[in-house]
Amino acid sequence: MNRYSKNKFIENGYLSALKKQENTFVDTHFHDFFELEYIISGSGTYTVDGKDYPIEAGSLFFLTPLNYHCVDIKDAELYNVMFSGDIC
Repeated sequence: MNRYSKNKFIENGYLSALKKQENTFVDTHFHDFFELEYIISGSGTYTVDGKDYPIEAGSLFFLTPLNYHCVDIKDAELYNVMFSGDIC
């Protein structure tokens, strides 16, 4: 299982906000930062702590450093916000 670090994914170490186009599978992982994803369009499955959730327009996912998760997303447009707990 992969562990992702804020130093790799959040350029300034505190906050990153992006609008993204995704068509990918990301294997089970966790990270040392919080993540919000708002789905504008697309489909797929988010698996969080072993439970599957459908990805569809209007879905909002909030992931903490304690959540193990993977994502299988098809032709999606989304907003992704990653932030360190240090700013809370």
